[in-house]
Amino acid sequence: EYIVFFFFKQKTAYEIKECDWSSDVCSSDLHTDDVLTIWQAGITSGCSEDKYCPDGSVTRWQMAIFLTRLHVANGYDLPSGSDQGFVDTLGLDLFYQRSINQLRQLGITVGTSATTYSPDVNVPRWQMAIFVARVLEDAGVHLPDGADQGFVDIGDQSGAAQLAINQLKQLGVISLSGEYEPNIDMSSDLMAEFMARSLELARIRQGP
Repeated sequence: EYIVFFFFKQKTAYEIKECDWSSDVCSSDLHTDDVLTIWQAGITSGCSEDKYCPDGSVTRWQMAIFLTRLHVANGYDLPSGSDQGFVDTLGLDLFYQRSINQLRQLGITVGTSATTYSPDVNVPRWQMAIFVARVLEDAGVHLPDGADQGFVDIGDQSGAAQLAINQLKQLGVISLSGEYEPNIDMSSDLMAEFMARSLELARIRQGP
């Protein structure tokens, strides 16, 4: 198996809770536990040896890595990652290309056109909700009905985006209330929340 997630020296749970990693989230970020959860699960290795960069925006190539690793952390194998026809990913590292192709094979994305993926574009929150809902459904998590959850700023979004946002709120993946701000870029700290809570849902479904 070619996927290796833990690039840092393995630490005990106690040491991790003492926040020797990551140095830029342990002291102040509200999503510290989420970041540590997804690090332990192999979903992230941070943006450098001891940093997560919680305020950074998530690009589409980074999203592919997050979501394929979540798929594995949920207990599922990944497809081959064979070429899916995205001509704008050919200059990327082969691991990134494979993750993007795997995401296409899983049916999580179809790209921004038949031949493009736009890997360097930042992912807006509305789009991330759709992707995460698809990953959860693929993991066997039952998606609720998507009834209105009180977000006052998503009315101009597509029906698919509104449905996914409301479903994730119902499932407890989203902690935001009132305003979702669907058109702003997905930040790394909120991504950690989505990933950690999605992982918990998948594990609950699978049982001990």
